[in-house]
Amino acid sequence: MKLHQSSLRHRFLFKPLVLFNLALFQVSNAQEPIPVPFQASKGVEISNPETLAPPRPKAIPRSDSPPDTTGALKLDFSEVIRRVLLATPSLEKVESRIRQAESRVQEAFAPAYPNINFSAQYSRVQPPVSFPGGAVVTPANNYNLSLVIRQAILTFGRLKWGVLASKLNKRSNEEDYRTEVNRLVLLIAQRYIEALLAQEQVTIAEDDLEAQLANLRISKLLFEQGVAARFDVLRNSSAVSQAQQTLLEARTNVGLSNSRILSLLDEPLTRELNLEALAIRAPNPDLALEDAKQQAMNSRPDLRSLRWAIEEAKARVELSRSNSKPTLEIQNTTVNRNSTGFAANTQNTTALVLSVPIFDGGVSRHQRAQAEETVLQLLSDLEEAERNATLQIAESFQQLANRWKAISVAEENVLQANEALRVAVLRYENGISTNVELLESQAARSQARFSLSQARGNYLLSRWNFWQATAGDYPTEVPFPQQIQERLDAEGLPSGLNPWTKEDSGSRLGPEQNSESIAPELPIRGLQKKAEVDDETSNSDNLDKE
Repeated sequence: MKLHQSSLRHRFLFKPLVLFNLALFQVSNAQEPIPVPFQASKGVEISNPETLAPPRPKAIPRSDSPPDTTGALKLDFSEVIRRVLLATPSLEKVESRIRQAESRVQEAFAPAYPNINFSAQYSRVQPPVSFPGGAVVTPANNYNLSLVIRQAILTFGRLKWGVLASKLNKRSNEEDYRTEVNRLVLLIAQRYIEALLAQEQVTIAEDDLEAQLANLRISKLLFEQGVAARFDVLRNSSAVSQAQQTLLEARTNVGLSNSRILSLLDEPLTRELNLEALAIRAPNPDLALEDAKQQAMNSRPDLRSLRWAIEEAKARVELSRSNSKPTLEIQNTTVNRNSTGFAANTQNTTALVLSVPIFDGGVSRHQRAQAEETVLQLLSDLEEAERNATLQIAESFQQLANRWKAISVAEENVLQANEALRVAVLRYENGISTNVELLESQAARSQARFSLSQARGNYLLSRWNFWQATAGDYPTEVPFPQQIQERLDAEGLPSGLNPWTKEDSGSRLGPEQNSESIAPELPIRGLQKKAEVDDETSNSDNLDKE
């Protein structure tokens, strides 16, 4: 009878429970929970792991006043370098790694300070432990408060080598900061020169289009007068279309090259950008290749970073050896607890502890072997890096000399192309040749002008490649952290050789064009020039007024 009543009671309770669970399941399927961001201790929002991806973080304002993004941005080379180095994320990342390395140094110092631990324990014994006759040894409720202070006396090299390895790691990261600065300066130089070359290409393309349009107008007039054939008009029209296509491509290249610089500057990619021309200076005739190699081996930050990394690895070898040595420390333990048996309420114990590792399963030996192999790997990396640096210096040195000569050759080609175009114009206007020769001369002149700009740009690129290979002086003030700047001032770095003199050669790469680069007029016999037509028009207007 009792069994039957209990089974009925279970059935009565089981049915509502099943209905409740079924209703809960339907509600959970009908409406999914909305992910809510979590709040960290400092009020920072952390994305819910149920979401597909964390949202884009809000941009952090770099200053109180928003930057001006409306007008045209006019910059020179030094200003572009300064602005990029002030706000580039890669330098902020390396600087964060330096601060992280400083925290490792402080962490390595931690064993030199006292270690204090406090623990509290509560227990309940039921029934209480007591002697026969009623004397209680262990009461029912017990508490135990313990304060333990440990101070290392001798670590037998653990503290010394651990701190030294952390400091050497920080020095390696500081060299990485300068390596990143040099990489950014070279990248800025490359993009700046590419932008100037694109502007030169637009100027040359505009001059070529203007000349082709003039040829088309003249050929139409000559065709109407019966002097030229219709084939000349069609040929000039095709040349105009080709010149227009070249101009469109040149303007596209200008937009792309400006966008690359604006991206480095953290500016809108659609903002107008005006860059100043770069002066071209002759290479230093007293520059010695062997001196440049020796200076680069001492001052290049990537090589210095590897050397500091090797010293860090050596320190970690010694650290792994010290792990098998003993440790001597003093320890004080203060215990406060309830009275249990014959123990006092408060007890203070001071001990001198000597720990001697006997057998750790070979962990210390394997760690030491790994550290020694790391040293060998870094030594191999350094040797390879020095070989590559020597080759890079030699290549950039040869390029510097050869590309300077290439500028003279390109300038001579421009002079010859100008003369060939002048002769072609005279032959065409005297009826000796067709417009085929004229068009070919104009195309050759445009190509010679562009080759001259390309030669100047290549020389500037080789100049900055040599600067990067020899770790030369910076073209503007670089915002180094205070600690790195003090060390550089003390060591006299960077002090690379200057691959060019301060004397300007008179040539420039950029929007400032020489008067010789203007396309010459094409006077055709039997036709008036535009200036003569303007003079006649103005004279007729004056006569009408009189």
